Amino acid sequence: GGLFKCTQVGRVPGLPNAHVWYNPHAIANVYALKDITAELRVTMDSAVEKAIHVHRKDGSILKFVECGEGLYVWKNKISQHGQPPQHVAFAQTTSDFEKLYTPRQVQQAKDVRELQRRLAYPPQQRFEQIIKSGSLHNCPFTVDDVKRSYHIYGPIVEVLKGKTTRARPTIVPSQPLIKLPPYIHDKHQQVTLCIDLLSVNGNYFLHTIARNIRFRTTSPIPNRAKKQLIRRL
Repeated sequence: GGLFKCTQVGRVPGLPNAHVWYNPHAIANVYALKDITAELRVTMDSAVEKAIHVHRKDGSILKFVECGEGLYVWKNKISQHGQPPQHVAFAQTTSDFEKLYTPRQVQQAKDVRELQRRLAYPPQQRFEQIIKSGSLHNCPFTVDDVKRSYHIYGPIVEVLKGKTTRARPTIVPSQPLIKLPPYIHDKHQQVTLCIDLLSVNGNYFLHTIARNIRFRTTSPIPNRAKKQLIRRL
């Protein structure tokens, strides 16, 4: 929930391959299960308990129990020396941010987020201008509702996707033409050809498939006239 920036990556003792994002102001670290299972044994028996057990190399077991957010959490306890463990960070969830406001303010934040969705996800600054200018008649929301929605729920994923830079596609290498194998030419000189017509957005295509050898082709045609079909065949 909310916008949170992390610029440092660290390691946790006992989980050498589990990289975690670190922020001194956070309250939790997030682990990817694939990073933990790459080196350590992980067990779970949901019939006994909804918990994930991570078996560390020193023989100790970290127990991650299911929390209300659908995640599994390891609650770090006080060490044997009576001091809290070091190098621990924690993160806040959406429900934690909702507790900072009244139920009415939370509902206003949800409703204004729905309005933003109906307006095709304008950016936050543009959306605030629309609300402030009064362009929407009888609009019950204020700029504070917009800012509150971003504080609770963070940036809109759809807006971020629309601004993501397009990755350069992988170059597909050209493949040389493969000659027809001699055994096909010898054994299948007589071929039964099945044809069909396809229409995509008003464009016609001739679709063929040869029996036995299952060779399939598709070619565009200007219309469905008989002479066009014969010409393509």
